[in-house]
Amino acid sequence: MLKTRCESRTIQRLKEGKNLLAFSAGVDSTALFYLLRQEGIEFDIAHVNYGTREQSEAEQRYAQELAQRYNKRIHIK
Repeated sequence: MLKTRCESRTIQRLKEGKNLLAFSAGVDSTALFYLLRQEGIEFDIAHVNYGTREQSEAEQRYAQELAQRYNKRIHIK
């Protein structure tokens, strides 16, 4: 897949520092997690558990498991 000049500049800017991924444990944030890893972009994870849905605890566990597996720092609120 070819990257546009804009995409390349964005990736380069992300590589220049540390980033924080707002992680819901859904398909979109999981895909972004793996895309950032693939591109060699440094990031931590932020996950907010409001505890309002039945799957809230499972989503938090999933975020924690990914963080541990890939040696990422996780911030949970």
